[in-house]
Amino acid sequence: MVKKNILVFAHESSLNGASHSLLTILIGLKSEYNFLVIIPDKGLMEAPLFENNINYKILNIPRCSYFNFKSITDHLKRIYSYYRVKKTILMSLNLICNTFKPDIIYTNTSVISLGFDLSKKINKPHVWHIREYGDTDFNICYIPFRKAIINKIKKSKKSVFTTHLLKKHWLGEMKENSSIIYNGVFDSVNLIKKAQLNRVTRIGIVGLIMENKGQFEAILILNLIVKQNKNVHLFIYGDIYNKEYYKLLENLIIEKSLNKKVYFMGYVENNEIYQNIDILLSSSKNEGFGRTIIEAMSYGIPVVARNSGGPTEIIENGLDGFLYDTVKQGSDRITNLIMNSKLYFDISLRSKYSARSKFSKREYLKSINSIFKEAI
Repeated sequence: MVKKNILVFAHESSLNGASHSLLTILIGLKSEYNFLVIIPDKGLMEAPLFENNINYKILNIPRCSYFNFKSITDHLKRIYSYYRVKKTILMSLNLICNTFKPDIIYTNTSVISLGFDLSKKINKPHVWHIREYGDTDFNICYIPFRKAIINKIKKSKKSVFTTHLLKKHWLGEMKENSSIIYNGVFDSVNLIKKAQLNRVTRIGIVGLIMENKGQFEAILILNLIVKQNKNVHLFIYGDIYNKEYYKLLENLIIEKSLNKKVYFMGYVENNEIYQNIDILLSSSKNEGFGRTIIEAMSYGIPVVARNSGGPTEIIENGLDGFLYDTVKQGSDRITNLIMNSKLYFDISLRSKYSARSKFSKREYLKSINSIFKEAI
């Protein structure tokens, strides 16, 4: 059987949640499809692509988005710049398509719309995978405006969303051509996490250091915890995305006298993170999904997550993890886990079972493959 060709648009060359979920698709389905991945620049994404013999090209695709709206004048300038660059990039993409001849164009994010535009130009089906709210989680402003992106999503052959809440945020009650597919994680994890706490409890928060990821709130939660239990540390994993926000975090740590309680770890491989933490704290505002939550649960690491976005569909509160609405409630949830070893043990076992049964890589790949086949 001749394998179909899929041209893939990735918005980042780093290895964050969306990239890991994309790699699962590329590696898991490479025996059935020929992939050509467009990434914006050099980065950590290149190594797994190269190691798995997945073709890629570096092309600085312009994003149809930017952070933090300033003024109408600034927005109009960004629109002009975007369309000027878009015209040149589309010429390069046409040359790529003449050689690669894609059967499907697949876009892994809401912040790139060129995949849709190209699909119309070469008359091929477009599959759009939406993984973020955009406006309420990252404060993204879309070019030319959000409604235009929504219309393109609606006109794509297929659209995929990581949660029901996310789909409703973008398309309302529309059902035609849209699917909900939860991200998949590894079906098995060799390391069996001991369902017991270290002498010093290690709380981890994972994600780029930026405001929407909630590290500020995590520090406030830690501040309440250590008033009752001094043997608790917070490990912040992730590269610095916003230097001003990072400085704000440093000032908060000094203000609360938490210098010896909070550690910035930078980017660390996932397996190493989950071997070193006892509890995962997710303080993101309107998280699109929460891949790190599933990963932690698959290791049997209890998760305490903000009660918004993706975590509300992942965690059954009090059964396989905890949700919280306020800093005080988040602190109480974690303190309860630390003080109650039986609760910690029970949540650990149930979270491991839940992650592996509900969010398996096998089902994820099966569902994505069905979308590709339907699109073709």
